[in-house]
Amino acid sequence: MSVSAYLDIYLAKKAGFVFSAEKIIRCMLDNGWRILHKEVIFFLPVGDIDEYDWQEEKITENDFFVEIVKKKESAKEIIGVDLYWKETEVGVSMLMFPSYELSFSASINRMSIDLPEISLKKKINITDVSWYLNAILPCFETVELSVSKYVFSQTC
Repeated sequence: MSVSAYLDIYLAKKAGFVFSAEKIIRCMLDNGWRILHKEVIFFLPVGDIDEYDWQEEKITENDFFVEIVKKKESAKEIIGVDLYWKETEVGVSMLMFPSYELSFSASINRMSIDLPEISLKKKINITDVSWYLNAILPCFETVELSVSKYVFSQTC
């Protein structure tokens, strides 16, 4: 059974804060997430307009911000990058829209709760929503940012 799970986040900025894709991604990096995985970064390249042709490249974090993020933000393109939790293999694919709305797909070794068979006579695989909320939402509760709304959804 294929499961798709998404966390959509709408950010609110506090007085004086200017949104920037780099600042938002760095909020994640400052709170336990990383973009480098096995010496590569997985991202949407510059010029990718609604094709979602993810690329994998051996690139430094700094080069990623300068060569990819800043250029995509200037062109008002959707920014996409895979993020991994600390030293684990658990991750999310993050999309950042030009409006700075964020969408996280729990598609990389998704954390789940395996419920035992009850009266349904089958195992139910449910995304561990609490894990994702605890790992992602605090990243955006800063002096400059806050989460104004979030929606978590799962389809099977």
